[in-house]
This record gives sequence, C-alpha cells and structure tokens, in this order.
Amino acid sequence: MELELWKLKRVLQKFIFILTKQSVELHKLTLEVRRRDKTLAFVNKAYDNALAHPELVPSYLDLAEMKKDLDAVAALNSIIRPLQEQVDLLNDTAMIAGSEGYSSALVFYNAVKSAYKAGVPVAKTVHNELQERFVTKRAVKEEGKEESKEVKE
Repeated sequence: MELELWKLKRVLQKFIFILTKQSVELHKLTLEVRRRDKTLAFVNKAYDNALAHPELVPSYLDLAEMKKDLDAVAALNSIIRPLQEQVDLLNDTAMIAGSEGYSSALVFYNAVKSAYKAGVPVAKTVHNELQERFVTKRAVKEEGKEESKEVKE
C-alpha cells in the first residue's frame, strides 16, 4: 500500500504543478461565501428563461458572458466531482486509520496505567506523558488561576 500511496502522491504533485502553471486564474472563497454559493440551479434557470424571454433581458446584461460562466462552471465541475469523490475516500480512509491507531493507543495507555498502578518504575514516566491527552484546563475564576483536571474516559 505504501508504494501505491507514493505513486498517487507523485501524480497529485504533477497535477498540482500543472494547475499552478495554467493561465486560468483560480480563486479561493471564504467559508461564508462557499456556504452561501449554492445557486447554480438558479443561474441555469435564469439563463434558460432569459433565452426563452429575450424581451425581459435588460440591455446591459450580456448573455454571452453568462453562457461563458456557465460553461466554465460545467467544465470545472467535470474535473472537481471525480476528484472530490476520491478526496472524500482518502479522508474517510485516513479517518479510519486514525481511529484504528487511536484504539491501539488506548489499549497501550490502559496497559501503562495498569503497570503504573502496579508500581512498575518506567510506567510512571510513560503514564505521565500519555496522560496529557486526557487533561483539560479549566479557568478558575478565583484569582485568574488555571486548574488541570483529568477527564476519565
């Protein structure tokens, strides 16, 4: 699997290189705009209705430019959709692998806790280091001090 991931990474690097060298200007949207921008169906309907009812089209509206924009969206989406599906699969796979790693780490941590409670000398250092994952800091209003408490899972 490592070899396949290396090959995929090389292909993606080439793809990203090609994208960055293209004359097409790519734009990054803020999260707010991205959430708001679910209007493609509206734009398509407006364009179709503008063609069907030219008497309603204001003289300052350039339907040819609108068509170029719609074509650009369609072309970009034909690239984005299959890539997004693969990115989603990669994200899901990474999440599963991370979850499995976390489960294994918890098994080890619980073994270390048992060894620590049994008085195994080296277990104290390992326990204290791993325990940091489960400690949260809560601000105590008295005198602006912070207090750490272990959260039991």
